[in-house]
Amino acid sequence: MFKDLMVLGKKRTAKEAFGFYIIYFVLIALLGGVVAGVLGPIVNPNISDFQSGAAVGRPIGAYTALLACVLLSSLILYYKKLYSNIFAWILFLLTFILAAAGGALLGCIAPAVLSTFDNFEKNINA
Repeated sequence: MFKDLMVLGKKRTAKEAFGFYIIYFVLIALLGGVVAGVLGPIVNPNISDFQSGAAVGRPIGAYTALLACVLLSSLILYYKKLYSNIFAWILFLLTFILAAAGGALLGCIAPAVLSTFDNFEKNINA
């Protein structure tokens, strides 16, 4: 289930795709928190309490999750060479929409589904 998670060109089963979703959701959420924690005081040096810090960090984390999910989908498209697959492009666009609406929680769904696609070269050579 959690095997070869960093190999983005691998065709995954549904169980492996679920593990892929869980791990990348956690990684992207942690990345968003770290980026918000680093950039928050730079954006607003007058943060005095938790509420004001959260108000500054929330949009930074959301943008980070959006960029990370779209980058993950584009890397899967690249490594699987799915440039001519219309369903892969629809999922890529859906990644942007879902990540914009729900951050990493929804934005990691489409990359997990993309990870279940066959590699394009494998289909040509078969």
